[in-house]
Amino acid sequence: MSSKAWYCSICESLLLNGIGVYCDCCGVCADTDCIKKANKRLQCKVITSKSEVFCSMEPGLVDFQCCWCQRTVHTECLKGLGSMEPGLVDFQCCWCQRTVHTECLKGLEKECDFGPYKNIIVPPWCVQVARMKSSIHRHLLLRGVQDPGWENWCPLVVVANRKSGNNDGGVVLSEFRKYLNPVQVLDLAERTPAAALQWSVLVAPKPIKLLIAGGDGTVSWILSAVHKMDLDPQPAVSLLPLGTGNDLSRVLGWGKQSHSEIDADKLIEEITNAKTTFLDRWKVDITPYRHLELTNLGNNVLLLLRNLLIFNAVSHIGIT
Repeated sequence: MSSKAWYCSICESLLLNGIGVYCDCCGVCADTDCIKKANKRLQCKVITSKSEVFCSMEPGLVDFQCCWCQRTVHTECLKGLGSMEPGLVDFQCCWCQRTVHTECLKGLEKECDFGPYKNIIVPPWCVQVARMKSSIHRHLLLRGVQDPGWENWCPLVVVANRKSGNNDGGVVLSEFRKYLNPVQVLDLAERTPAAALQWSVLVAPKPIKLLIAGGDGTVSWILSAVHKMDLDPQPAVSLLPLGTGNDLSRVLGWGKQSHSEIDADKLIEEITNAKTTFLDRWKVDITPYRHLELTNLGNNVLLLLRNLLIFNAVSHIGIT
């Protein structure tokens, strides 16, 4: 949790010293004594839905209700009645992010339009998943994605290792689960790049946008997977630099290091307005003029030199 005040969604008491739990997806907070009650009483963000009542018969039109969660927020009321008061007196939709006072909720339209980020969100009725039974962790395996029929729809997929950048990767994952469908956010500590890039296969011929949070090593890992899978269309990749070694992010205009607190709204706006730039990927094979007695280290030296040549070439080009 951040330095702002947070309140339990069950007993409405102030959570002191950050003691309690917080749901990344719906934003509900609970102290240690109210965790079980919160799980039973409160509805979380729906990842997938088989029900057809959420879909209109006319393509592009959706009859989907806002998912209002009583939680701690620090924004203004949707009806323009000013900022929220201290305490748990407000509701916020998990999808469109609109916020209302308790007294304003009754007269509000229930239909949700998914808000300003509609074109990058995968709605729950378009997602088909299956649980991986062989894994200790409860992973969701993506089986299918349907086009919701929205104009200019281009889903955003976020990948990061929660342990990267002094655990800043976990902050990034947590922040974007709030705005997107949680299945669009993948932890590289548990999933492979191929799992994230499976979105390109399932959404095709629609393109996707891919946000990679990490350093040059993580970016190279993902781009190598893109090349190996021979995706068509290829995803448009944006970067959020974490930790050190962010040369590629720097020369492409995404900065050399992110701030401690992630501003997801600003980052989504930058991704939406970013200009697409095509990059060449080089494979450099080095044959020594004479034998250097490096038979055991040859592959490692070649890999190191290959990476240095690639990133130095990009740095000299100075793409923005």
